Amino acid sequence: MNKKIAILTVAMLASIQVHAEADWRIVGQTDGAEHALLYDKSSIRHLSDGKIGLWTRMLFRDRQAYAKQTYQQTTTHGVIDCASLDWTIDYFVYSGIDGDVVFSGPLKPPAQLPDQAGSMQEQLGHVVCEDGKQSESATTMTSLADQAVVEGMAKRFMRGGQASRPHQ
Repeated sequence: MNKKIAILTVAMLASIQVHAEADWRIVGQTDGAEHALLYDKSSIRHLSDGKIGLWTRMLFRDRQAYAKQTYQQTTTHGVIDCASLDWTIDYFVYSGIDGDVVFSGPLKPPAQLPDQAGSMQEQLGHVVCEDGKQSESATTMTSLADQAVVEGMAKRFMRGGQASRPHQ
């Protein structure tokens, strides 16, 4: 782990409260934004029909590329409007016997959702600003690209694999 990634990891860990049993992993970059994923190992539950589930929290950080504009590139139902462009998404994910990962409702449902989001709230996550204050425009859903990142990392975690190294 190089110095840049180590510093980034420390900054991310300091930005939210981390459970003692949680596991932070840097998972990559998209359009200049760093992604990190927090697995709460203490939340693992063995569900019926051979399923296993756990809470995850994904944190996106970008203080340079989009420092003076709203972060539109990774959302599907609106624009994130936060003073800081650090934001998190909470998921409950579980996998079935066939290995597919399914997304369940957010840990803290947003007060309002865009009309076009519909039932997607139950499948994906919600967006909150780093300071915990959720702006009206931050009740957006994540894009399929973000969903794929979380899905891939959840599969690796549930199979005991290692996280991929971030892109340089």
